[in-house]
Amino acid sequence: LLQTMKRNILTVNLVARTWIATMALPWWRSSDQPFVLAATASTPKKNPHILVIVVDDLGSHDLGIHGSGIDTPHSNELATRGVYLDQYYVLPYCSPTRSALMSGKYPLHTGVHNVITPISTAGLPLRDETLADLLKRAGYHTTHAIGKWHIGHSKWEQTPTFRGFDEFYGFYYGGEDYFTHMHGGAYDLRHD
Repeated sequence: LLQTMKRNILTVNLVARTWIATMALPWWRSSDQPFVLAATASTPKKNPHILVIVVDDLGSHDLGIHGSGIDTPHSNELATRGVYLDQYYVLPYCSPTRSALMSGKYPLHTGVHNVITPISTAGLPLRDETLADLLKRAGYHTTHAIGKWHIGHSKWEQTPTFRGFDEFYGFYYGGEDYFTHMHGGAYDLRHD
C-alpha cells in the first residue's frame, strides 16, 4: 500500500455524497464540510505531492462528468486525469466518515458511530494512526489540514496537530457561521 502511495496520485470521484480529488489511498473515505489535506514530499523525485479535497453534501450526480448538465470543468478534469471509482461508499454522517478517512478503518472499529457534538468527549481513538501519520512514515515531511476536523476536540491529543498534521487551519466542530466563525456561542476558527 505504501509503495502504491509513493508511485501514484489518484483522482477519485465518489458515487455517494462525497468527492475526494487527487488522493493516494483510494480505500479511505470522506464526509460533510470542505476539507483539504496537503502533503509535500521530502524528496520530490521519490514521492508525489498529494492533495485530498473532501466536498460535503455533494450528490452523486452533482458533477458534470456524470452528464448532469452542471458545469464543473475543474472537477471533471481532476476526475478524468486520474482513477475513477464508481463503486465507493461513505457513511451518512460526517464524524464516522471522517474517522474512516483519517484511520482507514470502518466506524465499527473506531467507535465513532455518530456525529460528535460540541459537548462530547468522543473522537477518533488515540491508538489509531491517521493518514498524516502514514504519510510521514512514507517520507513526507509536511502535512497540512484545512477546513472541518470534526473527529475529536475535547482534549488537545484529539486535535489535528496532535494527530500527525504539521499545521491546521479550520474548525473543530461540525459547522460554524461563515462570517463570524461562531458555533453554539463560541468562536471556533483555529490556526494550530
